[in-house]
Amino acid sequence: MHIEEVGLPDGGDAWAEAERLLTDAAVVLDEFGDRVELNIAHAHLGDILLRQGRPADALAHYEAGLGNVMNHGGYRPETQRRLAQALVALGELDRAAAAAVEAAAMVADDDFFTIGSTSVALAQVKAAQGNAAEADRLFQKAVDVLAPMEFNSHWLHLARAEFLFRQGRLAEAEEAVAKTREQVARFGPNSPMKEWVEQRFEAARNSR
Repeated sequence: MHIEEVGLPDGGDAWAEAERLLTDAAVVLDEFGDRVELNIAHAHLGDILLRQGRPADALAHYEAGLGNVMNHGGYRPETQRRLAQALVALGELDRAAAAAVEAAAMVADDDFFTIGSTSVALAQVKAAQGNAAEADRLFQKAVDVLAPMEFNSHWLHLARAEFLFRQGRLAEAEEAVAKTREQVARFGPNSPMKEWVEQRFEAARNSR
């Protein structure tokens, strides 16, 4: 059994249906002892819960996933950076910073996706701590690393758009919005991701 990120079920109950499917999958994977795929199931469950504004529940899944990857050089930093992002949402910035720094330190030099993702997580920590200059540098690092790649990087452009709106850099923020929409469109016309990112944009625009 493999868990793949291929978007979400269509329709108004997409989040709930995805949560149900992944929860069922996690039970089976635990029984099989497939620790890597179980970590991925917990990661996606955490992501869904974080998108729904449930960071404490998301954190529990990320912590559960962390126990399955030990010191794996690829999966552990991805789990650690997710954990840091949930902690930022909970306002636990000291723990978030420790997790984000550890995640970034573990990444292999040629793991470009995770260099980008851990840079974004650390940028979000720095922004929450009030260090806008360092956050800006880290966001730009992620852009520079991932721009030549074919990864779906909606999460990067969304996080950067939110940061730029809050800094009052509106023209740059709208450019990041356009890039986010372009990436999210790859999930399909009925994906709940479209509505979710628009809600995030609106909140960021109104946060200044």
